[in-house]
Amino acid sequence: MDSIIIIGLIPLLALIYEVSWRDSYTYLLLFIFCLSNILLYAARMYQPWRGQNITEELSDILKTWAALLGFVFLALFVTKTSYNFSRRILLTWGAIGPFSIFTTHVFVRKLLFMMHKHGIYTKNAVIVGAGDLGHFFETYIAQIPWSGIRIKGYFDDYKQASDLKKGSSPLLGTLEELKEYLTKNQVDSVYIALPFRAQDRINRVLASIRTSGAHVLLIPDLSAFRMYNAELQTLGDLVLVNFNPDQTLKRLFDLVFSAIVLIVLSPLFALIALLIKIEDKGPVFFGHKRVTLAGRRFRCLKFRTMQVDAEDRLKEIIKNDPAAGQEWTRRFKLKNDPRVTRIGRILRRTSLDELPQFFNVLKGEMSVVGVRPIVEEEMTEYYHESGGLYCSIKPGITGAWQVDKRSDTEDYQERIRLDTRYILNRNPLFDLQIIIKTVWKVLKGKGAY
Repeated sequence: MDSIIIIGLIPLLALIYEVSWRDSYTYLLLFIFCLSNILLYAARMYQPWRGQNITEELSDILKTWAALLGFVFLALFVTKTSYNFSRRILLTWGAIGPFSIFTTHVFVRKLLFMMHKHGIYTKNAVIVGAGDLGHFFETYIAQIPWSGIRIKGYFDDYKQASDLKKGSSPLLGTLEELKEYLTKNQVDSVYIALPFRAQDRINRVLASIRTSGAHVLLIPDLSAFRMYNAELQTLGDLVLVNFNPDQTLKRLFDLVFSAIVLIVLSPLFALIALLIKIEDKGPVFFGHKRVTLAGRRFRCLKFRTMQVDAEDRLKEIIKNDPAAGQEWTRRFKLKNDPRVTRIGRILRRTSLDELPQFFNVLKGEMSVVGVRPIVEEEMTEYYHESGGLYCSIKPGITGAWQVDKRSDTEDYQERIRLDTRYILNRNPLFDLQIIIKTVWKVLKGKGAY
């Protein structure tokens, strides 16, 4: 159908532009029909696409179309027959072709989705394994009715019907009874939802049902790695578990957002720098070593808000004031820090001291939204088992810790819980909510010092 649409546009455009039809157009249509079939198939356009992002499909179509145009125009150039064709037809065809295919694909998707929702052209499936992974899969399938998958029930050796969660599909039998069930019932797919440690049972199921007429699929059990912020990825034909998930979209947002902020606020940057210089003639920026992705260290930039000899004075303060020493141990901050300059207090209260961190974002050391930027001592003393999870993403200029508690957080473990919650539940919408809440918190000036 794709190839018919591709070649069908040319006679339609000839009719619209009132161009007389020649044999050369017919030969061109035959060439394009054969070539488009080969290229579209080679581009894996007709692999199972259930759940594939529609923007990815558009990208695949555009790439394939670019290759098709290249071959067509190369053929016209080599055969020196381009003068036989209307330029208006070829240029218009080249411009609207991919979007005609994409529109058709979208229409077919919507049509299939509607059919699946109404029980038409659905696929029956059973789940091997009635544990948490199996229930998770059934719940997920219920949330995407367009998939057309109907779960008939579970097979498990160690579960009883009473063990299943309320509202779940029934327990149909043990693993030994699975093959007989597939023989007597129409089942399109068998989803194995057993943990990796149950390799013997997985092998037994595969040996038993591979010839039963149903497609067999294994659901990767990542539950053991979820607390490490892991995801599956491929390297050629090799499947890997990545403990630093891809952040391409987040990185693109960071670059664009940071560039806009730095350009728009450049006059404010200049004013703050001038005020800092006027107060004590010291450096404008202060860089403190923090921990970022994979445990690497970087200089986290801020506008300098303390006196030039702040590090030396801190040792004296902790030595002479036990209460201040305890507060520093708890928070790595002092609420009434005598080292802060006059302009520094204003910058801290308004959080303007953190604006230079947008340079860290451009360098790829931080994100706009992420976990708290911590020092090495905090990692060693407090994070322990959570350290690997923390190092799976970049620290942020703002985050859940900023909008929920800010500097008011007394319990350090609460800070770790906020970071963990963000890492395991982050998504673009969550990031946007945090950014909006951050602006509101900064305007209120609550909790910052």
